[in-house]
Amino acid sequence: MRRRSARDPDPATGSPALPLALAVAVLAVLGFSRWWVTRPAPPEAPVPLDAGSYVTAIAPALRRAGCATPACHGGAAPMRLDPSPTHAAAMLAELDAVRPFAGRGDPSQSPLWLRATSAAHAGAGAFGAASCEARALARWIAGAAVRSCPAPLPPPLR
Repeated sequence: MRRRSARDPDPATGSPALPLALAVAVLAVLGFSRWWVTRPAPPEAPVPLDAGSYVTAIAPALRRAGCATPACHGGAAPMRLDPSPTHAAAMLAELDAVRPFAGRGDPSQSPLWLRATSAAHAGAGAFGAASCEARALARWIAGAAVRSCPAPLPPPLR
């Protein structure tokens, strides 16, 4: 006759597989419910950026500041700007490259605004914090449609 081991079910007590499966299911449900309660909040959706304002106001201001030169963002920089876009598709591709750097609607937290107004990053081409370009860029990052700033007047002829 065969000896019973601890793994063999006792005919009087029933199968141990059912309580074990039930315990595993309860632990799985408790673990999932704990994760569900403590899960991180979904990231905020970025503020939609007005493409028309980018084409008519923001991109020209960035080009006037020298940001699209090959030595700056016209080269192989992560935020690539086309030095001379020739069609709308190129401008929309450029907007897609700029969008991650615009931030989520708060200009003071936007890498684009912080760098465009920082002389340490942009040098002599930096927007002054109170300039028309800096205000337009801040409003655009916040989600507003903006108009272009007047181009600076050329130096007088002598």
